[in-house]
Amino acid sequence: MSRGRRHAGLSLALAVTLGFIFLSLGSTVVSADLIESSGTYEVDNDGFAVLLHFLAGEQAQVEFVFNVTEGGPVDVLVLDESQYEMYRIGLSPTQILSANLNRSAGNGYVTSLVSGQEYYIVADNTDFPSGGADPSGNLVVSWEMSGQDITIIPNNSEGFILIFLVVIVIFVLVLIVLARSRRAEREPGAYVMGMERKYCPKCGQIVEMYVHKCPKCGHEW
Repeated sequence: MSRGRRHAGLSLALAVTLGFIFLSLGSTVVSADLIESSGTYEVDNDGFAVLLHFLAGEQAQVEFVFNVTEGGPVDVLVLDESQYEMYRIGLSPTQILSANLNRSAGNGYVTSLVSGQEYYIVADNTDFPSGGADPSGNLVVSWEMSGQDITIIPNNSEGFILIFLVVIVIFVLVLIVLARSRRAEREPGAYVMGMERKYCPKCGQIVEMYVHKCPKCGHEW
């Protein structure tokens, strides 16, 4: 196989692998008329956890219950995109759609959502907002929800880290394969594809088949 064809094959394999990875990540977005889910989330001291990130449809509504199974009370906040971006970088939004403050258990019902808008339901273990629970250590929150006309958007940060690692591994493997192929091509007597010539095993100079001393570097074989 020529070097060009080998390079093309490796590039194609890399592209196909990345395509499958991106498709698998995209398929984790869940959309349905009625969605039910539950889970348990660990929330670090002075940190937060996104319990639900979703895109609202025309008739979107979400109902949820939560219970703190370990640690102190928690604040559960419902935020739109702009509010969440402010909250995420440590700023106080001027408004919050709804909040369960300083609770060890509670529930919520979210309606009147804007179609096409993204929303976040967050378990907050920081000193925000005013009047909420003060962090006293790590905590664990159990969570159940049912939603209608919403599209759940998963947190793909781990997925993108996985993509990055896979790309690095594939890139390294490609380099190893190419290095070995070049080394093999430059062994004494290795033919240059399509030509009655061979490589010098030391410097890679192309020489005639009958030559046993390289005119460039003087290596003999």
